[in-house]
Amino acid sequence: MGKTKRQKKTSNRKTQPPAFTKVKKKVGKKQIPTNATRVDFKSRQIHLRSQLASVYDSTSRMSTYLQQLKHHNDNTRVHAIESLQQLATKEPGILDKSLSNVMYSLEPLFTDDNSEVQKQFRVFLTFLFSNFPADQFIPY
Repeated sequence: MGKTKRQKKTSNRKTQPPAFTKVKKKVGKKQIPTNATRVDFKSRQIHLRSQLASVYDSTSRMSTYLQQLKHHNDNTRVHAIESLQQLATKEPGILDKSLSNVMYSLEPLFTDDNSEVQKQFRVFLTFLFSNFPADQFIPY
């Protein structure tokens, strides 16, 4: 009977996890404290065109669109023309201030090769000529 009791006691010890475990220290490795708080996390930014458009004032947006009229990509030029028209409809006085800059930026578009750019350019010119009197276009 003595052997069976010993076997029962040792089998109970094996099934129960030990209360305390000794952490083995390794050379060259820094030990992480047991009460350490994890602070590693990732964040991402959200970009919305409507939010960005409200941040910039209209003059800086207009100068950006005028620069994009000279861009090598056709879609960028079309987008710039559309954006100029939208900006002019939202703020009618913006073109009065810088009509000369707008007209000089539009000059290369008269001889543009792309049909989409030409179509959007014609739409913008009809919008421009309908909103301004002909006297303002005499110098150009």
